[in-house]
Amino acid sequence: MQHLIEAVEQALAQQNWYAALALALTLPDICGWLEHPNKRTGERYKDWFRKYIGNQNSFPSTEDFYLLRCAYLHSGSDDISDKKARDVSKRFCFTKPSEFVSADNNMVKAGGHFTAQLQVDNFCRGICEGVKLWEKDVAIKDGVQERLRSGLMKIYPPEVFLQYAMAGFISIDD
Repeated sequence: MQHLIEAVEQALAQQNWYAALALALTLPDICGWLEHPNKRTGERYKDWFRKYIGNQNSFPSTEDFYLLRCAYLHSGSDDISDKKARDVSKRFCFTKPSEFVSADNNMVKAGGHFTAQLQVDNFCRGICEGVKLWEKDVAIKDGVQERLRSGLMKIYPPEVFLQYAMAGFISIDD
């Protein structure tokens, strides 16, 4: 998981906010699958988010964050009002960090419309911190560790492909 956390951090350092957000929103999915591969996606996402990120507010709730994940990753949207036949309009507004203004974790209600404002780098780093906590919790769970070793995509240098082509296997530990 460290390579994915580093990818989020690199995207943030490059101010590639959309890439950082997409990967950060995916991390709870990955952790949830590694620990509970037979649970339904939404259930394991919300369970993981509730345990490792937490949320005391009614909006955004863990359900709202799951709907944000779906809206952003499937259609590039921050509007979750059309998901699950909601009767209240809900949106997320992610802001860039600023040296002049500090605005994070705010909620605005206007005319029956709710908007949660989150600073993108803090949100992404918060999820990465949740992943680090999760890693400690699952460090001795054999099934999770096996899926971590064998189930995650990795991007290799070209030399590894040549090694694979010549020997028929890849022998890299990380």
